[in-house]
Amino acid sequence: MVRSVRQPTGDHHKYTSDALRTARETVLDGDELRRSYARPVGVPRLIVLITRGPSDDPRTAAIEALNTRDHGVDVFVVGLGPLVSMEEVENIASHPWKNFTFLIDDARGLDSAAIRLAASVCNRKSIS
Repeated sequence: MVRSVRQPTGDHHKYTSDALRTARETVLDGDELRRSYARPVGVPRLIVLITRGPSDDPRTAAIEALNTRDHGVDVFVVGLGPLVSMEEVENIASHPWKNFTFLIDDARGLDSAAIRLAASVCNRKSIS
């Protein structure tokens, strides 16, 4: 499953704040009239952010993460590779950040991170 995800190559930007805001506003808090499905009841509200390094604007990313958490959304961070900024991970992940963070060396670790993440999510109380 995770192996089918392909990372773009070349120079690309990491707009972490935009990703968090879009996930919160469009996917989690989107207008009920625009949804093609009813909002599930009793399902945890969460975002999984996979990053390979610092965002283009860490300050704005931290503010968006706080906004997202303040809306009752748990933010999990999967850090992939040596360029991941621990300071940024701590600012983005829900608290205590160690419970919401999975650090792996390379893409080969994504499968095991996905299993640990699923176990962590399933052990959490649901947030309506």
